[in-house]
Parts: sequence; C-alpha cells; structure tokens
Amino acid sequence: MTTLDPAFDPQAPRDPDATVRRPRPTSLPAQSPPTQAPPSQSPPTQTPPQRAGAPVAQPPAKPFVPPRPGLWTVVKQIFDKVIIEPIKDGYPEPKQWPRGLVPAVVLGSIGILVCAVMILASPWIREADIPIAVGGQQVIGSWSVGVLMWLSVLTLALGITANLHIHLVARFIVLPLLLTPFLSALAMSLYPPSAPAIGGAVAILGIVAFTVVRIGRKFAWFEFPVVLVLSTTAVFIPIGSGVFYSFDFRATVLLTMLVTFTTLAAPSLIVLGYSAAQVAVNLSEWTADRFNRMLEGPATIALALLLGAAAIWRGVDLTLAGDPSWTPAVWITSIIVLVVAVALSLGLLALRPDKGLHPVPPEALENSWTPLAYPLAFLIVPQLLVNLLAIHGNIFLTVFRLGSLEWLIDWTAGDTANSIMRLVSVGAALWLAVVRARRNDRITPVVLACYCTVMLVSAVRLVATGPLRVIWTIDALAVALVVLVFVMVTVLWIREGHREVIWKQVLLVSILATLFRFREPLSEPSMVFAGVSGTVVILLSLAWRVLTDGGMTRHDSAMLPRASRVLFFVTSILLSAVTLAWVAQTRIVGGANHAVINALGDHMLGKPLMMGAGICALIAIVGRLTDDDPGINRTGSKAD
Repeated sequence: MTTLDPAFDPQAPRDPDATVRRPRPTSLPAQSPPTQAPPSQSPPTQTPPQRAGAPVAQPPAKPFVPPRPGLWTVVKQIFDKVIIEPIKDGYPEPKQWPRGLVPAVVLGSIGILVCAVMILASPWIREADIPIAVGGQQVIGSWSVGVLMWLSVLTLALGITANLHIHLVARFIVLPLLLTPFLSALAMSLYPPSAPAIGGAVAILGIVAFTVVRIGRKFAWFEFPVVLVLSTTAVFIPIGSGVFYSFDFRATVLLTMLVTFTTLAAPSLIVLGYSAAQVAVNLSEWTADRFNRMLEGPATIALALLLGAAAIWRGVDLTLAGDPSWTPAVWITSIIVLVVAVALSLGLLALRPDKGLHPVPPEALENSWTPLAYPLAFLIVPQLLVNLLAIHGNIFLTVFRLGSLEWLIDWTAGDTANSIMRLVSVGAALWLAVVRARRNDRITPVVLACYCTVMLVSAVRLVATGPLRVIWTIDALAVALVVLVFVMVTVLWIREGHREVIWKQVLLVSILATLFRFREPLSEPSMVFAGVSGTVVILLSLAWRVLTDGGMTRHDSAMLPRASRVLFFVTSILLSAVTLAWVAQTRIVGGANHAVINALGDHMLGKPLMMGAGICALIAIVGRLTDDDPGINRTGSKAD
C-alpha cells in the first residue's frame, strides 16, 4: 500500500520551474517484529501494542529536484521562447474580426506583397521600365509610379476607414493628417486652375462628410468601398493623365505624397529598427536562463568568465589597434553614459514602496518595454508634422506667389528642432518612469531611465561643440558593464562567498556583451549572405513586426474598437512597405534612405533595452538574492 503526501499529485506534470518542491511518494514500511529495549539502569517501560491499521509516522520526504535538461532541450526551449512564442502571442486572429473586415485586410495584404515583390525585384524592374525624372537626383520607372500611386490610395483608404470609429476627439485630429496627401494632387490642378480641381475638392469634402455621418455607428462592410472610391477620386481626377507640358507630373505628385507617408510611417519605421535589438536581448536573456539550468555551478562560472573576458579582450585589442570606435574618448563617454543610467535607475527604484532589488524574469523586460515602443516612437511625429505642413503650405504659397516657408522647412529639419524633440521625449519618459515606480514597477523605470540617458546625451550632442560631441558606443558601454559586474562579483564573493544567482546574472551580462553587437544578423539571418541590401533587411524586420505585433488587434474598447485596431495595424505595415518600395524603385545618387530612420529606432529603443537588461542584472547582484527568495520563482520565469 502507498501513502501520498496531500501536496503531491501523481498525475500533474513535473514543472522544473516550480518554486515549491514537490515531495516524492513514500511507502509504508513493512510491519517489523517488536524489538526489546536495550538494558538500562531505569526499569523498562512496557510499550502498548499498536492496533491494526493504525497510521505509522513517516520520515520526512526528500524534496524533488528536477533533472537538468540536455543541450538539445535547451536549444529548443530558447528557440520557442525567442521565435515561436512571440509569434503565437502576436499573430492576428481573424475569427474575432467583425463582418466585412476580412476583404479590406486581404486587399491590404495583397498590397504589402506587391511592395515586397517590387523591393526584391527592383533591379530587374528598373532595367525594364521607362524612367521618369522625379528630381535632380532621382529617377523612377513609369510602371512603378502607377503601381505605387494605387498602393498609396489603398493605404489612405484603409487609414481613413480605421479612423471612422476611434474616439471623437482623436478622430478629427488624425483626419487632417490622412487628408494631407490629397493636397499634393489637388495643387497640381490649381496651376493653372482647372475643372478637375473641383472634382478633387468635392471628393475630399465627401470624406469629411462621410466621417461626420458615421459618428456613433459601428463598423459596416460598405465603409471601406465608399472611402476607397472617394480617395481614388481625390487623387486621380485632379491629376488626370499626369502629363502637362510634355512633362509627367505623376512622379512629382507621388514624391510629395510619400513625403507625407514618411511622416505617418515614421513611428512604424522606428519600431522596425527596434526589432533587431529586441531579438538579441530576448536571445541573451533566455540563453542565460536555460544554460544556467543545464550547467553545473562551476560550468556556469567558467562560461560567464570566459565570455566576459573575451568581450573585454576584444575591446582592449581594438583600442590598442587604434579603431576609431574604441578610442579613449569613446571609452570615457560610454562609461559616463553607463554611470548616469545606473544612478538614474537606482534613484527611480528608490521611489518604489517595496525597496527590494529582485532578479528580473527573462520575459518581463520585453513585456514591459515593447508596449511603450510605439508611444515613444510617436513622440517624433509633432516635429515631422510641422515640417510636413510647412512643405505643403510652401507648395500653395509658391503656386499663388504669396511667399515662401523655406526657413520653417529648414528649421524643423535641423539640429535645434531635433534636440528639442529629444528633450521633450526625455521629459515625457521621466514622468512616466516616476509614475511606474510609485506603482511598484521594478522593470519599466530602469529601461525608461536608460532611454532618458540616451536621448539626453543625443540632444546635448546635437547642439554642443568640443568634447561633448564625442560619440559613445553601445559596444564600449557593454564592455564597461562587464568590467563593473566582474568587480562587484569579486567584492561580493570575498564578503559572502558563492551565490548561484550572482553567477546567473554575470552570465547574462557576458552574453549580452557578446551577442548584442550581432543583433542585425541575429534578427535577420539572411544578412550573413553577401549582397543583401539595407532595404531588404528592413523588409525582413517588417515581416517580423507583422508576425509579432498583431496582439493589439485582439483587444476591443470604446475608444479604439477592434475594427479600427485591425485596419490601423494593416495601414501602418502598408505605409512602411510603400515607402520602402519607393526607395527600392528610385535611383538615388548620394541620397539617404529609410535606413536612417531604422538606425534611429535602434538608437532610441534598442540600446535602452540592452542597457536596461544589463542594469537589471547589475541591480540583482546588488540585491544579493537567491533563486529561492520568497515570492519569486526559482528562475524568475513563468512555468513552461
């Protein structure tokens, strides 16, 4: 007969992540014959006979220790955590969509695929197409202009339809932004004034009237077709054939529309730049977590020391070799950035009601930072919007010869405006960090502190001269972080001896310093092959965002209904795809492409995420906690 501990369920799966150790089942010992008491000076006492079936006292059960996983199991778990689970959590679910929404999404998806083909096949399309001059240094094919104009109209129609059901105040703030691209086509028919201008103006007013009529109504299947017809009329009626005075103005109209698209797509393109850092940090977090489970204590220590020492040696070697990215000035600036970020993080954490410094679960860092990626990316929109309105206003002033806004265009695109935008974002992020800290959040304030540090240094560098313009690098900062962690571990080991959690965090910092500099090949494996352009890399990042950012479409609210969420999601992806297709189809000599905005996303969102991961590990070392700390899971991660 077998007696089980009440806390043990033989049918339940054994969870290696469980905090509570499940006791093993124990068996009743066989009835043994009574033994005589050893002789003693005291008179023997008679033991009362035990009744049959009486419970027998059990020895304490040995705690269940889960077996260490093998290498293949660890690799599979890391792949699931880094690739599979983000797709499962972020893939859109059409079953929840309202009736009539699927055709609009299918049409938008076809547009995205067309853009992908135009990007991948751009060399052959440019060779076979008839070139049209766009500007002084740009040429695009005639067929490409027509396709991109239709895709632009489709994008605007999807965005306007999504805007029909959001909050009333936001609806009439977003609507002028979506109507701005139509002004470039309308301006083409105003000089000289012509009848098609009336058709374009009526179509634009029709979109406004339709938006007013649909106030208080739910999504209906006919909305997208109506908006698509009105949008097509507002673009193609004013420009007619597009040929005036033997010059094809379609490319000029398209270029002006895409200037607007670049403004509207800027947040999405910035988040695309964050994708590489997101994958690299996720991979580092889960690799450290799973390898710590697989390896024995000495092996974990050896791996952490080996990777950290290799990162330090590489930095020292490049410095001695005279690499411009590893000069002493870069080292000093990077260390200052690290110190400021750590000090600001600790200051914000001091505002928490709970003063404990706990280890951070592998999935918690990204889960707290990714939802803030789009709001922080939108902080760049006001500056771009002023620049956009100045460009369109300058067009009409030039047409009617009323003056010029070139000075405003130049100022909003200059370093002073960029610096002001960064300072505003620092203020907003710092306010949010204080709010989160007072709500006892121990993760988001750290990453926001890193964001504030990065943006503040960037703002100062834009307008400063002399030593303040020295570049800092995330690679040098990572090596400095490894050195700091090694010093702290040495001090703690001398004072308190070996602690497993310390080496787990050291392993994380060492892996971060090793893998983060390979973030682009890690997120886009095709980069290891020669000849892959930067635009294709951004396209692959776009595919990753399609697969992992659809989680927002699964929710519903009165301010942002599900139909609007889905359509805005498709619109943002198509916006980015159309602008990327433009870059791929345009022959630019000495110009810049969207890799600049993509790099801004890596700088604004990716580097703070990496710094936050390293500083959270550093704070966990300072906390000197063990894996079995009450209330914290054995590895700090959710059960698998």
